[in-house]
Amino acid sequence: MTDDIRTLLGQAVADEPPLRFSREDVVAQGRRIRRRRVLTAAGGAVAGVAAVAAAVVIVSGFARSPARVDEPARPQQTCATSVFQDSSGGSFAGTVCERH
Repeated sequence: MTDDIRTLLGQAVADEPPLRFSREDVVAQGRRIRRRRVLTAAGGAVAGVAAVAAAVVIVSGFARSPARVDEPARPQQTCATSVFQDSSGGSFAGTVCERH
């Protein structure tokens, strides 16, 4: 029975032209397609990471220049000067300062 099927299939395709491609051509084209897909996926991943990094830099303000500081902060100081006179007619001055 198997020989009958082979004979019948052989007779059915006997007048067909030969195939225009070989197994090596099909394998080589498959490798090219796979390589292209892998490189495209890798490029997309790199572009995605770069986009996220750029967004983080823009949102965080890392790229902006730091705020300008003219002078460092100092505590405020309030001073009061008073002049006192004693009973002998002399006077002296005293200054009191407070920091806030």
